[in-house]
Amino acid sequence: MSEDLQEGQRSRPLNIRQQNVNKSLISQLDLLASLRRDDYDICAIQEPYIDFNGKTRANRQWVTVYPITHKEHPDATRSVTLVNADLLTDTWRQIQLQHPDITAIEMTGEFGTLRIINIYNDCNNNSTLTHLSAYMRNRELQQYTAGPLNTIWLGDFNRHHPLWDEPRNAHLFTRGNLDLTQPLLNMLGRHNMKMTLPAFMPTLKSHSTGNYTRVDNVFCNEGLVDSVLKCTTDDAS
Repeated sequence: MSEDLQEGQRSRPLNIRQQNVNKSLISQLDLLASLRRDDYDICAIQEPYIDFNGKTRANRQWVTVYPITHKEHPDATRSVTLVNADLLTDTWRQIQLQHPDITAIEMTGEFGTLRIINIYNDCNNNSTLTHLSAYMRNRELQQYTAGPLNTIWLGDFNRHHPLWDEPRNAHLFTRGNLDLTQPLLNMLGRHNMKMTLPAFMPTLKSHSTGNYTRVDNVFCNEGLVDSVLKCTTDDAS
């Protein structure tokens, strides 16, 4: 998926690429080959490839942001964010979220403050969402120096719901799946986050059945919605 955001006086929108590479070296190298330095500013990767030295793959054009927990438990990492070395903002920094499935950065400039939170949410539990919720509700951690503050949540949420999955996938709307999705819905309402990727746009093709479903998503706060120029999927990815 890609997302374009108008950022103050930049000569072009801020472009974000998102992809789950399923821990595959081949998939990650293919992704890197398509990341043209003049086209993308941020690349949010879920289930990245991690080698025996605890390293992922990138190149000198990209600054790699690992989860804060990565040095102690590299085998648990399921989120990595790449930042273009030529990113034109006043400054950016990593947000200290202590979870192996979250990488987050904060950018500041004339546009204010933008927080981009890259999420991998496990199929069977909501540990990632619980940690994100605690961060969002912590008033001290939500302080910022340059306003307005805007936030993006994006990634592989591994959740099915009629709000974004196609009606033909109604067989996925089991009580168990809907119960797992409810905490995410509660968080979206609590923090006034809006779904940016249009509904019913699939993001995953099942290897076994060939069925298309929606496990990835993009959400931003209401104040940022009008600044999003495009949020779509790339079938070739």
